[in-house]
Amino acid sequence: MTAVPQKAFCDSSFLIAVYCPFDKYHNKADSILRTALKAETKLYVSWFIIAETQIVLRKKAGHNITLRFLDNVRGGAYEIISDIEESLLFEAVDVIRKYSKDYKLSLCDAISTIIIAKKLGNIPCYSFDWHFKKLGVKTIP
Repeated sequence: MTAVPQKAFCDSSFLIAVYCPFDKYHNKADSILRTALKAETKLYVSWFIIAETQIVLRKKAGHNITLRFLDNVRGGAYEIISDIEESLLFEAVDVIRKYSKDYKLSLCDAISTIIIAKKLGNIPCYSFDWHFKKLGVKTIP
């Protein structure tokens, strides 16, 4: 069994699966989240992740589920990384330039990769998105 991390970044694919009961990864995400909460894992997100999650939840799961997610954000369920220097954002653009053609990488994923590496010391990322593994990010599951 894998040890539960003390800190983890949450990708939108993970958050969408947590909140959307008919997402194909919902049960797995719910189990991971319950384990993380029990272990008091500190969960990190960025405003980019929050925005992407909100957009997809609104389309996929509806207004009420989207508001539940946003209420949890406001309620402090996640530590929000908001102080992202412009130089790091441009590093993300360089990641897009280098990898986007082969991996169809989104700017949100590129920014998240930079945040994980430069701001959070390469902590693991809860994600169902294969792009992160290709970029060298440790993902769970």
